[in-house]
Amino acid sequence: TACSRPTTVTHKDRWLIVIGGGGDGGTRLLRVGILDAFSEQWYHSTPMPESLGCSHTPTAMIDSTCYLIGGYINTRSSKKRVLSVSLDELVSQAQVSKQVSASSPPTPSPWQTLPNTPLQFSAPLALNGTLLAVGGWNELLKAMNTIYAYHPERKEWVKAGEMPTERAKCSCIVLPSGEIMVVGTSDITSPTAQQIHLAT
Repeated sequence: TACSRPTTVTHKDRWLIVIGGGGDGGTRLLRVGILDAFSEQWYHSTPMPESLGCSHTPTAMIDSTCYLIGGYINTRSSKKRVLSVSLDELVSQAQVSKQVSASSPPTPSPWQTLPNTPLQFSAPLALNGTLLAVGGWNELLKAMNTIYAYHPERKEWVKAGEMPTERAKCSCIVLPSGEIMVVGTSDITSPTAQQIHLAT
C-alpha cells in the first residue's frame, strides 16, 4: 500500500511492521502491513482503531509492546495521544488472517489507548522497562524541559526529572552505557537546536 511517513518497527529479526502513514488527499491510514523477511510475503493485520490512523508518529519499544505517541490524525496533530500494541499479537493475527472464515468470531483488538501525555509533542523513550515522555510544549506552545514517566498501575504520568534546557519534538535514545542522549528541538533557530545532552 502506497503511503508516506508511516511508523515502522522490526520484530524478532524477522518481521517488518508498517503502521499507518499518509495516504492520498491527506488522509491518515489505519492499516497495518507486515513483511515476513524469511518468505518475503506481505500480510495484513488488525488495523488501528477507527479514526486513529496516523503518520509522523514516534515510537518506543518495551519488550514486545510498541508505544506510539502523538503523530497526526487526518489533517490535525494528535499531540498527546498514546497508543500501545503487542507486536506478538499483530504478527499472530496476521498469520491466521487468511485462514479465518466469515463465520469465525472477531479477534480481540491488540490496540490499547493510554492516558495522554502531559505535554504536546513529547519524545517517547523506553528506559529500563519504563516509558518516558521527554520534553514537549505546554498549552501556551512553550517548550519545556520536563521528563514524565508512565505509571502503569496508577494509569497516569508522573514527573521523573528535568533536562538542562527546554526542548520539544526532540530525539532521544539510550546508549549502551545506559546514558540518555537527547538531540534537537522544534525551534531550529534556538541555540539548543544542535546541542547534544547526555544524562545518567
